[in-house]
Amino acid sequence: QTSYKDLLAKSEQSKVAAELERGEIAEQFRVLDPARPPVRPIGLVRLQINGIGAIAGVVLGVLFAALLELLDTTFHSAQEVIDVLKIPVIARVPYIPNDSDRQRQQRTRMFASAAASVTVILGGYGFWAMQLWKFIK
Repeated sequence: QTSYKDLLAKSEQSKVAAELERGEIAEQFRVLDPARPPVRPIGLVRLQINGIGAIAGVVLGVLFAALLELLDTTFHSAQEVIDVLKIPVIARVPYIPNDSDRQRQQRTRMFASAAASVTVILGGYGFWAMQLWKFIK
């Protein structure tokens, strides 16, 4: 019984939709004022966007470094051990790098040099694009 009523209601809705599509019941709309392009663009200038992005990047980098420093609970010197534990240091175990440490350092240096190269290239491209934009404008 309920499914019959549901089907009947859907049938009525589809009839109304079909009549609207044919234009029998539909209202007529007319454009009163045509759209016009703006006189000048509204929004931020590219230089402002780049400046905001650079400042946000520096701030986020400093905050991330500070967070990592706060979360670091290791001792880095004998003096830190003395200051925190209030006992003298009897002996220290020297750090002896192995092959995996050397490989990790080499990968880190390669990544850092690649990142620096990409930064310099993109910075130069950005400067060139700004000069070209000024020339075109």
